[in-house]
Amino acid sequence: MADANTPNAEEDGLLTAAEVIGMDLDGTELVTLSACESGLGDVRSGEGVYGMQRALMAAGSRSTLLSLWKVGDQPTRAFMTAFYRRLRSGEGRADALAHTQAEFRNHPTNPLYRHVYVWGAFQLSGDWRPITGL
Repeated sequence: MADANTPNAEEDGLLTAAEVIGMDLDGTELVTLSACESGLGDVRSGEGVYGMQRALMAAGSRSTLLSLWKVGDQPTRAFMTAFYRRLRSGEGRADALAHTQAEFRNHPTNPLYRHVYVWGAFQLSGDWRPITGL
C-alpha cells in the first residue's frame, strides 16, 4: 500500500489483515481495495479464506470490492470511475458492479477493456444494496 517502498522506523508501509482487523469500520458501507490481488487470501482447512476481505468484514465494513488478480493502473482507474459513477447515481453495489462489467465487456472503443482480465478481476462481497447519501 502507500509508502511500501519507503519504510521508516514508525511505519513499514504495509497494511496487513492483522492491522485491519483491529480497525473500527462499523458504519463503513463499502471498502474498495483496487490494488492488485487484494482479494486473495490463505485457505485454512475448516475455516475458509483468511485475507483482507475477511478482516475488513470482521472490522465492520458492510461490503468490500477487491481485486483477484493484477490489472493495470489505467484500466483500473477507468473501471473504478465507472463503478463509482453508478453508485453515486443510486444503483446498488451489485448492480453497479454488474453494469460496469457489462459496459467494459462491450466497450465500443477500447479492446483492452473487453478482456475478462480487466472487467473480471473485481469481486464484491457483503451488502449488495444502494448506498444512501452518496
